[in-house]
Amino acid sequence: MQVALLCCYPVLIHLSVVLQQPLLRVPALVLLTAGIAYKGLLRKSRAAWITLITVVLVTLAASQINEWLYAFYLPPVLIPALIASVFIRSLLPGREPLVTAIGERVRGPLTAEMRSYTRIVTLMWAILLCSMTLLGIVLPLTAGEHIWSLYTNVISYLLVAVFFVGEYLYRRFHFKDHDHPGFRQYLEIVLRSGNNNWRK
Repeated sequence: MQVALLCCYPVLIHLSVVLQQPLLRVPALVLLTAGIAYKGLLRKSRAAWITLITVVLVTLAASQINEWLYAFYLPPVLIPALIASVFIRSLLPGREPLVTAIGERVRGPLTAEMRSYTRIVTLMWAILLCSMTLLGIVLPLTAGEHIWSLYTNVISYLLVAVFFVGEYLYRRFHFKDHDHPGFRQYLEIVLRSGNNNWRK
């Protein structure tokens, strides 16, 4: 259910552009907030419900102002930039690359070859996310809203999925002697590790 709520955001934003219905962005934001605060809402957390109600009221009020639509250009820039910063910081001298840290947290000490590979993967993720950030800035200025929406709400998600799955398959093929987890288990490991890194 939580995944479905989160997936509604890009779908509704893209539909709002294609159908020229800006008000579709109101439920998009509300459903996104519900998806993010999903566990808190289930626990009947007062903070989660206050946050959701506040977003509903603020979004409805803001929708009466034409300029509010410009706010939707920010997430495709800020989100990948923020995630990229986590990968980049882990590549600084004295730090352990993020993908290396995840691997060692799960499997224990990695071989020198695997450490080198995971460092490269960390760098590739940083480059991909920085490229996404740059496109999020350039497309609204040069390509128009329809192409911007197609990229940010469809293509960017496909790029991340293809890179994620492709790297997993390449690693299983290239490092055949390693004991690799199944894809579902690998996905759970990455999600858990991601949550831990955001808490730091």
